Amino acid sequence: MHFRYRWPSPASTHRLRTVPPLKPDLPTDFRLAPAAAAAWTAAALATGLPAEEAAAGGALLACVGLMLGLLCVAYRGRAAVALLVPLLLPLAAAGLAMLAAAGSLTRFTGGPVDEAARAKAFATVILRPSSDAVPVRGDYGEARFVLRAIVTAGSSSGRSFTAASPVVVFGDGQWKQIGRGDTVRSVGRLRSPDQPGREVAVFLPAAPPVVQPARGAEDYTRHLRHKFSSRALARGMGDGGLLPGMAIGDRTVLDDRLGEAMKATGLTHLTAVSGTNCSYVLAFAFLAARAARLPRPAAAGAALVALGAFVFLVRPEPSVLRAAVMGAIGVLAVLTGRGRMSLPLLFLAVIVLLAADPWLHSSYAFLLSVSATAGLILIGPLLASRFAAVLPVWVARLLAVPVAVQLVCTPLLVMLQPSLSVYAVPANLAAAPVVPFVTIAGMLAVAALAVWPPAAEPLLAVGQLGSGWVATVARVGSGAPFAQVPWVPGVPGALLAAALSLLIVLGVAARVHPKRASRPPPVAVRYGPPRCVWWPDAPWGPPE
Repeated sequence: MHFRYRWPSPASTHRLRTVPPLKPDLPTDFRLAPAAAAAWTAAALATGLPAEEAAAGGALLACVGLMLGLLCVAYRGRAAVALLVPLLLPLAAAGLAMLAAAGSLTRFTGGPVDEAARAKAFATVILRPSSDAVPVRGDYGEARFVLRAIVTAGSSSGRSFTAASPVVVFGDGQWKQIGRGDTVRSVGRLRSPDQPGREVAVFLPAAPPVVQPARGAEDYTRHLRHKFSSRALARGMGDGGLLPGMAIGDRTVLDDRLGEAMKATGLTHLTAVSGTNCSYVLAFAFLAARAARLPRPAAAGAALVALGAFVFLVRPEPSVLRAAVMGAIGVLAVLTGRGRMSLPLLFLAVIVLLAADPWLHSSYAFLLSVSATAGLILIGPLLASRFAAVLPVWVARLLAVPVAVQLVCTPLLVMLQPSLSVYAVPANLAAAPVVPFVTIAGMLAVAALAVWPPAAEPLLAVGQLGSGWVATVARVGSGAPFAQVPWVPGVPGALLAAALSLLIVLGVAARVHPKRASRPPPVAVRYGPPRCVWWPDAPWGPPE
């Protein structure tokens, strides 16, 4: 035992001497991980099977799970429960995903749309678009527009039918203004899609669409979106139409060159609604409600209402719903102070979302969202604790976010584009401080346009200050030398990127703490002069 005597300074008299440990608070609850993996595997298998086989597989899994549940009830011993429960949860999750896929397949392929697509037949169809038209380039450079829709009725080969079959529509410029909530009647050819997925057919229009515009809330939100984007673009603040994309996910007015610059610097995720946007809306609404002295349950309810309104404004498409769930998970963990609960909530969200939409298993957006959330939960605290050894705590936490996300998402990104964004981390670090202000200012500007339009001008100005900064970061980063480095394409490139990311994480994890971070906390302190601090097995002896 060693004692070190220190005379207190005036500012520290009668204070308890502590050295906070810099150990990361890593989540360790992986009990739902096998269930999430089973649901993902079952969804991948079921969506590639006929509806009857998927239903049979789901029923088989349900029967096995029921038998295991009965065994758990019959044998109530701890050993039996410890053995059977880990098997019961994955079986239940897999059965749920397979039965959900079977039900969707039965509903989607129940009408003659699938048969007409295989025969490449002409049909008159009535469509309910589930997304807005998105511009793409045709085979010969002409402008084309793509949207997803549900065929609700139609006629083919002299037969009328009703259906609920999802299709992809490739239209010309006449389809530009068609969006979610409209009712469209058109004549064209149906054919089978080139790649497997949710859509059972591709519709190629051969006649101009007859459109019945959306009414009610759908029409009102579309008007608000258009008004917000037009006002932001008319201001001409040099952000290249970025504010509508960052605030409400409207990329129709985004400058093409700025879009390429953001892709080169790893900032493309800022031009679409993500879990980050939903997190900011949730947190702002919750804190505003608490500032108004509402109790915690009422504040949580107000935050959920605000999130629902935000999702409805930006269009409740599957990608937006996924982002809302993922964002709600992150904010829930922070606001409740239950950091260790974030990982089980992530696995639970994966199970629920795959049961609601089994085709998410092959969606890159879903893969990137889950990977980014898992990286923030698993790797973020580790990186923050290591960075805090040499940096201020707030800087360490700010830096850990883009590094963790980039490490886990790079193997997936190189599958989409075989190149590495060299400046992705510094670009995201430079853009991160203004993203919350852009999101909140944009949402408040939309609300002001609905209530009192003149009040939206200062909010648009604040939002475009932030979006202009992000645009500047993207342009400067994309113009720097070696902004993008070619990479090995395909699966080999993804595996190589994953191996490098793993080596970096292991290297950071194995790094030795500085001495000040590795000392155990003091166990005895005395007040007043002289003050004595005792450290177990201290490397120094008593003063000479």
